[in-house]
Amino acid sequence: MGWQEERRRLSEEWTALVAQQLPCAPENSPWRFRRPPQSGEPEEGFKLHLSATVRTASEVLRRAVRVIDPVQCKAPGTLELVSQLNCGLFFGYSQIGKVVTVYPRSVAEAMTLAEALREATADVPGPDVPFDNYFGGRVFYRWGSFSLHLREGDGEVPAIRGPDGKPTPDVKAPGRAVPPFIGDPFAARAAPSTPPSALRLLRAYECLSQRGKGGVYRALDLSVVPARVCVLKEGRRHGETEWDGTDGFERLERERTALVRLEAAGLGVPRVLDSLAVDGRRYLALEHIAGRTLAEEAATWAPHAREEASCRAGRELAKHLSAIHGCGLAWRDLKPTNVVVSEVTGALVPLDFEGACERDDASAPPWGTAAYLPPRDPPGHWAAQDVYALGLTVARMLQPEVEPPRLPEPLAPLLAADPLRRPSAEDAVELLLTWKEEPRVAAP
Repeated sequence: MGWQEERRRLSEEWTALVAQQLPCAPENSPWRFRRPPQSGEPEEGFKLHLSATVRTASEVLRRAVRVIDPVQCKAPGTLELVSQLNCGLFFGYSQIGKVVTVYPRSVAEAMTLAEALREATADVPGPDVPFDNYFGGRVFYRWGSFSLHLREGDGEVPAIRGPDGKPTPDVKAPGRAVPPFIGDPFAARAAPSTPPSALRLLRAYECLSQRGKGGVYRALDLSVVPARVCVLKEGRRHGETEWDGTDGFERLERERTALVRLEAAGLGVPRVLDSLAVDGRRYLALEHIAGRTLAEEAATWAPHAREEASCRAGRELAKHLSAIHGCGLAWRDLKPTNVVVSEVTGALVPLDFEGACERDDASAPPWGTAAYLPPRDPPGHWAAQDVYALGLTVARMLQPEVEPPRLPEPLAPLLAADPLRRPSAEDAVELLLTWKEEPRVAAP
């Protein structure tokens, strides 16, 4: 079964299940609830979060409803919302994994339900919930707001009561799952965690980005003397699981394979310094390329120099793309923020190949940044998708304030609606060379 059919099957299964088990659908809310609110329910308390992927969400919800009746719970109304929740970009990083939320009415009930849900979900995969404490199975917990809110600015934010009884914002951050004045009754029964000792020679000291599939950190590689700065990428098992089952863990292995393949072909990409798996997470240590992204560099170009600089960068990018396609790969995430201008050599260095795939693999699920994707390409035209992203990158460098992006007439084929009418990356190099003629050295 292809990923499209699997997506349809899973989505239909989830829609039918939430309609049956979570019939309460408040207007203008993405959530569905077990029942309407009842009087006398607590305004704050221990929340239980059950994590799942798009492939396991229905099974987790089925098992949960057998345990929690008649306690209130909620879940996203569609499986597409589950996917967005687990991405960490649409609803916020702290919401990753919170597919089913249970609202116990007392601490004792929370403890009883947590034990039962841990047993019920012990064999089901899912991502970790950031900033929650882990209890076991797919169960995570924190003390938080059920219905209490605090006015802040022009709106309201979830709140809990402080030691003095006054509402204070319900902050989701490291070490804040259970306020110290509440106490943690779960701690003695929670599943133990093991420190990632295999990472002792890689010390992350700055978080560059964080989302469902994993984080990106600036780190020190202590395996060499003197220690060197590197980029440490993390791929989480069950993080942003795709419809075909690919998760953050596998994507990082896909990136490692692509980088090794491209480096062997002589393409200037970051070198892989180390790769290891620890506690369900894969880590990839990459050469740190000092410099600014192409987006940052383009922002400094003076108007009178923008056309020439855009043309020069476009040519170099097209040559990189031609080399990538020559290796049999498609990049699938070409954009100005995924290219670094080396401060040492001035060369453009392509980054971020976790979405890379064989250039003609029609079975691969879609990948890429929405703002750089062609609107109607069928699956499998990945090389043409790369060329379209190249065209958009050049257009946005030329006229950063113009939307939708436009290209001069000679370059218009790069953005052709029909992928079959776009030039190859190799022909794109020639197109960019002839648009603004570059002096050529005669062959000897």
